[in-house]
Amino acid sequence: MSDALPSLTLANEDPLFQRLENGHALITPHPTQARILRQRYQAWRLSRDESHWRSPRILSWDAWLDQLWDDASLAGAPGTDLTVPGPRQIQSTWEAVLRDSPPARNLLQAESLAAELMRTRRLAVEWKVPLDGPDWSGDELENGAAFRRWNQAFEQACARRSWLPAEARVAKLATAVRAVPTPLEGPLDLIGFDELSPARQNLLQALQDGGARITRLSMKAASSPACLWRAGDHDAELRRMALAIRRWLVEKPGARIAVVVPDLQDRRTAIENHLVTTLVPGSDPAAAPPWNVSPGLPLLRHPMIADAFDWLELARRQTDIQQVSRVLRSPWLGGAQEERAPRALLEQRLRSRFTRELRSNDLWYQAAVHADAPPVTAPGEPPPWKCPRLAAQLHDLARMAGDASRKRPPSDWAETVDALLRAAGWPATESPESRQALQAWRECLTALASLDSTVNDYTRDQALAELRSICRDSVYRPAGSPSGLWVLRPEEAAGLQFDHAWVSGLDGDNWPPAARPNPFIPARLQHKHGLPGASPERQLEAARRVTRSLQSSVPGCVFSYAAQTGAEEVLPSPLFEGFKPMESTELPADAMDTWEARIMAAPGAEAQPLESPGAPSPDAVRGGSRMLRHQSLCPFRAFAAHRLQAEPLETPFSGVSPALHGSLLHRCLELFWTQTASHAALVSLDEAALGERVAEHVARALDGEPSLRFRDALRAVEARRLTRHLLEYLQLERERAPFTVARLEQLIEPEVAGQPIRLFIDRVDRLEDGSEVIIDYKSGKVHPGHWFTDRPEDPQLPLYAVAAGTPPAAVAFAVIRDDGCEYRGVTTREGLLPGLPPRRSHWTEQLLAAGEDMPGTIANWRQVLHRLMADFLAGEAAVDPRNDRRTCAETYCQFQSLCRIDELDPVHFEVAEDTP
Repeated sequence: MSDALPSLTLANEDPLFQRLENGHALITPHPTQARILRQRYQAWRLSRDESHWRSPRILSWDAWLDQLWDDASLAGAPGTDLTVPGPRQIQSTWEAVLRDSPPARNLLQAESLAAELMRTRRLAVEWKVPLDGPDWSGDELENGAAFRRWNQAFEQACARRSWLPAEARVAKLATAVRAVPTPLEGPLDLIGFDELSPARQNLLQALQDGGARITRLSMKAASSPACLWRAGDHDAELRRMALAIRRWLVEKPGARIAVVVPDLQDRRTAIENHLVTTLVPGSDPAAAPPWNVSPGLPLLRHPMIADAFDWLELARRQTDIQQVSRVLRSPWLGGAQEERAPRALLEQRLRSRFTRELRSNDLWYQAAVHADAPPVTAPGEPPPWKCPRLAAQLHDLARMAGDASRKRPPSDWAETVDALLRAAGWPATESPESRQALQAWRECLTALASLDSTVNDYTRDQALAELRSICRDSVYRPAGSPSGLWVLRPEEAAGLQFDHAWVSGLDGDNWPPAARPNPFIPARLQHKHGLPGASPERQLEAARRVTRSLQSSVPGCVFSYAAQTGAEEVLPSPLFEGFKPMESTELPADAMDTWEARIMAAPGAEAQPLESPGAPSPDAVRGGSRMLRHQSLCPFRAFAAHRLQAEPLETPFSGVSPALHGSLLHRCLELFWTQTASHAALVSLDEAALGERVAEHVARALDGEPSLRFRDALRAVEARRLTRHLLEYLQLERERAPFTVARLEQLIEPEVAGQPIRLFIDRVDRLEDGSEVIIDYKSGKVHPGHWFTDRPEDPQLPLYAVAAGTPPAAVAFAVIRDDGCEYRGVTTREGLLPGLPPRRSHWTEQLLAAGEDMPGTIANWRQVLHRLMADFLAGEAAVDPRNDRRTCAETYCQFQSLCRIDELDPVHFEVAEDTP
């Protein structure tokens, strides 16, 4: 047994590496430990000025077992001629077992149960728990009885295929080695094994009985005691940890440092954020960090792989605009560089003209053949968003992907997926890191192809779902940084030595970890065989071993915990009894030792006045009334939108957006009044005729909207909404005094402060006395009372009135909304528009006064608008929202990341208390 293995304690890593140099093989429990030791061995050889050497045999247990199995097979050991299936084949077999089992046939997450059954069988085999017998039966052991039935079916399925599950190899090898001795390539050393399962003990004993020299190694324990620090909260704990690491690295740049966290997967993002902020502030997010994190990430989260799936999903008839956006921005698809600008413009066009759900044919049409060019395009030139290579790739995708409902073997789909991506030029760029991901991707395709032996044929969607699941379960570990800084789980630090170590997050709630008995193995069997996690006592024993190992790995190891989680106080782990308490002042760095604090303490920068950008050329500015509206709301917003031509991407709606509804409403009213033309013609229509005419124009407006094609249900809903709004508004129009529609969607190009602008006036009505009423349709909220300040919130109608020449009788919004229709604005007399002028009150005083002196009101508006335009032309770009941050929120400003308004307030660097 394992106790019979000779043991050896080493003072440091030098004798360990000398053993490797002399031909020993070194086995670790986890792959991360093997990676760290390989990295250190290389540094050790380089420190001796060596330029080349034989690769050391440093392997994790699983990698060594694979190698031993291959050697035994080549030696003809009995039982090793069986095929060892891959993990995905095993899971697929378990899923098939569940599908054939009536109690589990209707499970919503059969794949999750299959994964749990795999873990259960692996645990039982590893700890030599018998999989039959009376201990599995009984009314209170329903889960155990079910597992035993499913396991019998699983073993029968494996026997039919001449398979040996991977977990059964250890016992099979032990038997084979005893029958046919398998010589090892040199002595075998084990390090980092706090305990060995019975199956592993049996195999090592069999090898030892056959003459193998096996030694359990350990490192000499550190001499100075560990320290315990109590942080105020989790954030303060991680911040102080990062500061300590920086101090250690400053003192010794090549220091071997371990950050050990029990719940590393949950806290990984927070830990890396603190390391970035403290060690490499302002670094490129895409650059590899100067540290290594032990747990790998699902391959599916690698950007190159995620983009591959986004591309494959475009084979569907309809896809989400966000997915299309990721494809258009992807650097991994062919043509990404040469079509970078057209693809960006194509995304902008799709977001502005289509709803959230986009048909793949529309994407191809816009990229390939659509010729509606914007005004800036010269005659005969293709539109700037045309992407011929992307269009060809989309055509190949649609042709090669085939019928979605046709079923084919998994191996066929693996070949098809590979061909589809190659046709798309994926991956267009390569790096050492991406080549590793590409190799892992090919292994996933191989895993998909291997399912021919376990499943029936797949449809396209089923094949992609299975491949996505394979990539999600495939753990991808990039090569990592040559740095000696590692972020590890507690069990991965066992057997290793470090110069410094910080063990974080070990409070009384999570250390020792709570017991997690297996739900399928009877409790008495778990206790009898000492399964990991079976009981609190078992967890306490394991936690004690790990704590001792961490203590011995480095002199003065720092253990820390957060004294508060949310509003709840937390006690330290009872395993820290006797540890030396550490004050904040004793830590390697003080609380103010941050890069922000150092910048603030440095001599101030000399402020240089900004030079004015000068007036733009008249034809370089576009925007109409929006230019003045933005200048009024915030000068920087106008500068960004109309001088820098910055345009935030729109976020399409799943249905009809407010902007699209407003556009359709405008189009319907333009069509209606083009035909109807006057108040008299309107009132001559009876209810049925009016309804028929409105329905006709609604249909015409919807016919011209490309985003609603082939979306009959959504179109029908919008048609009913438009019809309801129009009929309610036209009823309001019937109440007016007689008028004739003089102009619709009139284009005028007045000059404001010398700058020509283009304006489209929705409608101008001529009254019987020859005066005119200017009307602008609105489907949102409006506030005409805001027209009478130095910075009018929405100067659109005042600008129309100024540009009209002759003072109009009224300027008003026709508000058409679900909550009712009304007119809001300024009128010179009663009876022109229903509801105007409003009743006199404190809130309407300015509107009434403006109507009583329309020429004076227009003169005042002219002065305000000319001043706003003069400021805009002079380059006035102060970050000065009209009503502070409320303006940003209420007007949906999307330039806040550009103007950095959050950084304009005085910066306060708060240093949280590290102890309550």
